[in-house]
Amino acid sequence: RIRRFFSSSPYTSFNYISNSILAYLNTPMFMRDEYGIVRVSDADNCVHVTTDINKSSACYFSDEGIWIWRIKIDEDIMRGSGRSIPNAFAKQLGCEVGKTIELITDFGAITLSWPLTSTIGASIGSLRQVLKPYTASQGDYLFIKATRPNVTFIFLKKDRVEAENLNLIKLALLLGCTSCGTEEEAILGIATALSVDRQTKESILTEARQKLISKTEADLAELIQRPRLSVDGYINEMSRLFK
Repeated sequence: RIRRFFSSSPYTSFNYISNSILAYLNTPMFMRDEYGIVRVSDADNCVHVTTDINKSSACYFSDEGIWIWRIKIDEDIMRGSGRSIPNAFAKQLGCEVGKTIELITDFGAITLSWPLTSTIGASIGSLRQVLKPYTASQGDYLFIKATRPNVTFIFLKKDRVEAENLNLIKLALLLGCTSCGTEEEAILGIATALSVDRQTKESILTEARQKLISKTEADLAELIQRPRLSVDGYINEMSRLFK
C-alpha cells in the first residue's frame, strides 16, 4: 500500500527517495495498526523490537554467566568511530529502544544509544580509549562483557588466533574462551559460549555448527570438521536439534 502511494503520489516530485522513506517507516518511531496504517508511535503503544540474542551474530555466553560481544578492530574503530551493536546485546547492557545511556568502564564512560529514528538499531560510541592500554592493532579482537555495574572487556591479539594450529581452539578463542589451551577445554568452552548441551563431543560440535550458521557465522562454523556419521547417525543428530 505504501509503495503504491509513493509510485503515484505528487510528493515524489520533491526528490524524496521512496525506499529511504520506507526504511524510516520501519524504525521504532513508527507503528502500523491492524489495518496497515502507519503512524507515529506514542506512549500508549509499546515499541516491539525483536531481540533474540541467541541468534545475534558475535554474541556468546561466558563461563561467568554473562553475555559477551566480539568486535574485530578495524581502521574506523582505531580512529574513534562508533559502531552499530546488536540490539539484543544493547539490551543486555541496559539500553532500551529510544534511550541513550553511559556505560561505566575503567577507561571512562562510553555512550550507547538506540534512537527511535535509527534504521540500523543501537550503536556504541568510540572505543579508542579502551584500545589504547592494550596497544591494539587492526585485526585484533575486543570482547565487551555485559558486566554490572561496570562494563569490562577481554582483549585478543590476532597473532594468537593465527598462530593456533587446532581449529577448535581457534574457534573457542573467537567465541571469547581465551583461557583454553587444550582441545578438551576448547570443546567445553564452545558448548558454554553457544549454550549447547554437553553430551558427546560429536553432538556438541554438530549443534555448535548449527548454531553458528543460525547466527550467520558460517566462516566460524567451517572451523568445525563435519562429523563422519552413518545415515542413522545423521538422522539422530538432526532430530535431536529440533526437539
